[in-house]
Amino acid sequence: MRFLDNVLTHFITVAPDGMKRARYAALRERSVGLGVMGFHSFLQAKGIPMEGALAKSFNLNIFRKLRRDADAASVALARERGPCPDALERGVMARFSHKIAIAPTASISIICGGTSACTEPIPANIYIHKTLSGAISVRNPHLAKVLAAKGADTSATWQSIIAHEGSVAHLDVLSEHEKAIFRTAFEIDQRWIVELAADRAA
Repeated sequence: MRFLDNVLTHFITVAPDGMKRARYAALRERSVGLGVMGFHSFLQAKGIPMEGALAKSFNLNIFRKLRRDADAASVALARERGPCPDALERGVMARFSHKIAIAPTASISIICGGTSACTEPIPANIYIHKTLSGAISVRNPHLAKVLAAKGADTSATWQSIIAHEGSVAHLDVLSEHEKAIFRTAFEIDQRWIVELAADRAA
């Protein structure tokens, strides 16, 4: 939060006249957007399917902590640097009007080693990432570990996953529980995705 506050202060200081309305809003409300990345990858690393009570529990605990810590940082920074004018006028000790914004993080999740984007489930366990330099095959590292432990981290296995649009549902080498862990966004019951999102908003 301190880093985001520093970035916002820098913007307020250097914003050109053409951005005076944005500068004014930033000065008054000091809204920042602390986000997240890699929720599905985290669950997969822990061996937890996204569809289930354990994923729901982790989701609730992680995002409650995120909210608590962001709120505490806003109060601490308000005491240190002063509250934002909108909060001050209402007698609230807060540095930021808004603190959390879950962005898509599609590009930075690739830069960070192919982790899952924001809170979204992965679309495929292997895909081709095209860049100006060429195309590279990106494999789910958590699935690769499971396959390696079973002696199945082979080119033939990955080619079969590609042929099944990134799904592992056809792999006999995986248990039903492991298949559930590595379900793609298109295989996961969408009601679970909605429920997890609703829990984050609570």
